[in-house]
Order: sequence, then C-alpha cells, then structure tokens
Amino acid sequence: MSRYAAARFYALPDSLDELVGPTSGIVTLPRHIDWGPHCAYDLADEADLLLMYERVLREAQSPADLCAHLNADLLRRHWTDLFLPAPVREAWQTRFPQLAPAAAAAQWTSCTADSSASGSTHSPTTSDTPSQAARPFKPIRS
Repeated sequence: MSRYAAARFYALPDSLDELVGPTSGIVTLPRHIDWGPHCAYDLADEADLLLMYERVLREAQSPADLCAHLNADLLRRHWTDLFLPAPVREAWQTRFPQLAPAAAAAQWTSCTADSSASGSTHSPTTSDTPSQAARPFKPIRS
C-alpha cells in the first residue's frame, strides 16, 4: 500500500441511516468526485452501480457527498462486491461492523434460515454469494 493511501482521509457518515441517495435512475457525479470523462451511472445496471459506489466511497470529500449519492440498503447489499482500497474498507468496517464479511455472512445465513423456516424450497448456491468477478467499465455518454 502506498504512503498516500495509508495517510489519506476518507469521509464517513455518522450513521448508515444518513445514506439516503438515489436507488434508481441515472446519476451524474459532481466533478470533485468523478473527474474523469463525463460519465453517468445507470443504477439499474449492477456494473454501473458498483463502479459509482466505488468512486464515491474513495473520492467523497465530506459526509454530505456520501449522503447525497449512496443509499444505505444498496451499500449493505453490495458491500462485499465493491473493489475498494484496504484503508477505505477498514475505515468503513471499523465504524460500521455490520459491513464486515463475518457480519454479512451471518445476516445472509439468518435470511436463508428464515426462508427455510417459512417453507421456501430455495437452497443456497454459489450464485447467491457475492463474488469479486471483474466488472467491465461501461460509461454512459450524455
């Protein structure tokens, strides 16, 4: 890890409940978060959503940036799929232990146990668990 990454400040909200950003539609990030080619992110496209969340988590300069662009439910659902620098992941998981992989796995196990208790015939498969598969970059030009 570079000295820059280790020393860099990463914005964090006080609570995940503050993250009330969009859950659908096309989102264009401000230049101070996404300074590359003008890109918009279609939140219906999982690759776009993950790329946008990765950029916001890495580049947000204040909790207000996070609250405007991230949604707590989407963040919880996709946390283990996000490709993040170790200091970002560590900072978030320290502040919010429920994001840590063990907590996420326990929550997932609890959900599947609830499903089987309710008579669901669904059994977990490898497609039910998060993966770190490579995602293509797919900008939407406007």
